[in-house]
Amino acid sequence: MKSDSSGSAVSEATDASEKETAANNDKTYTNGDTYYLIAGSFKNEQNAMDFKDKLAENNHPAVLLNKPDSDFFFVAYDRFSNLDQAKAALSDIVQNENDSAWIYKKR
Repeated sequence: MKSDSSGSAVSEATDASEKETAANNDKTYTNGDTYYLIAGSFKNEQNAMDFKDKLAENNHPAVLLNKPDSDFFFVAYDRFSNLDQAKAALSDIVQNENDSAWIYKKR
């Protein structure tokens, strides 16, 4: 994980085989970087799915990410195609909900 010039934590991944499951997310994404606002990570897939469902119930377009080269499942509040949008959302989440949230960058 690295920090950008604003001090925000951004983790990068380039694995094209990474799987994603979104809940009620109508956003359109093209090729390029995608930024995920991570709410938590889990070793147990069922726990990750339950947490994703809980976020979705609280009006977050929750996303579940599974990295095949990792034992962890990431649960994101949302995803963004623009880092500035992700940073703005992170700031709001950190102040109001989860001070452990972070940004994950997928290329």
